[in-house]
Amino acid sequence: YWFKNLRTAIGVNAGTMLTAFDSKKYNLVDVYDPLLIGNQSLNIFNVGLGATSRPIEKLTLGISANHLNRPRISLQGDMRRQVHLQAGAMYEVWKFKPMIMWELDQGESYYAFGSEIWFKDLPVVNAVMARAFLGSEHISFGAGLCYNNLRMDYLFDYPRTDLSIITGGTHQVVLSYNFATTECDEPPFAHV
Repeated sequence: YWFKNLRTAIGVNAGTMLTAFDSKKYNLVDVYDPLLIGNQSLNIFNVGLGATSRPIEKLTLGISANHLNRPRISLQGDMRRQVHLQAGAMYEVWKFKPMIMWELDQGESYYAFGSEIWFKDLPVVNAVMARAFLGSEHISFGAGLCYNNLRMDYLFDYPRTDLSIITGGTHQVVLSYNFATTECDEPPFAHV
């Protein structure tokens, strides 16, 4: 009985990652360096698992593990991608959904705090969402619209690390279609 009411979803993620290096665009000190000769590329297979659950009405829990097959990521040698773990919790309070997230990547631990706010049953669209996050490595802001089965999300992410010297941040736009239902349900943690 308890497991039946747990409302749990399990998913599998499989895909490829491409790494490429073109030495023609660089002025090399040693043109015969074996690590930098010619064009090199590496296309690898990647596998992950994830789950979300609602053990009680307003609480959502999520966990995921990516790079389970520890794919090789170096063009030379046998450097492998470490398993990337993420976990999070969200609790609904009125229209606000405060969240806490944790991740372990390449042996480093990171956290993020954030919140979403949803406005549903609007005249033109089914729902509008706004979100903000502050993490140990980044700060992000986003928004989304939902109309029947169609959904569009936008996210701006700015690093709080040394990368902020060379980047102005990243933009993410997602257009999705839900085949299962016409309701505008909130997605799992989309920014991480």
